[in-house]
Amino acid sequence: MEFQQFETAVSFRKTVHAYLKRSGDFWELTVYPYGPGVPYSRTDSLELLDVQDVLSWAKKQGYSEKFRSRLKKHIEELLRNAKDDKSILTD
Repeated sequence: MEFQQFETAVSFRKTVHAYLKRSGDFWELTVYPYGPGVPYSRTDSLELLDVQDVLSWAKKQGYSEKFRSRLKKHIEELLRNAKDDKSILTD
């Protein structure tokens, strides 16, 4: 089983950690909140992982619009890096 992991952290008064892991054809995107809260997690093909889902989760967690904007940039970069890394996308 293939396992690849990318990580990003967003710091702006609060910190969340986002992880992207690959297992076979599926990717798991997990975002852990700072302090108490429910983590976001979704497993799907890389093309179907959606930044808007993460932003909806962040809004429910009470993160500000400014913070969600920064989070969006980091998650987009995380997904883009995974898509651009050809060695990871081929077996």
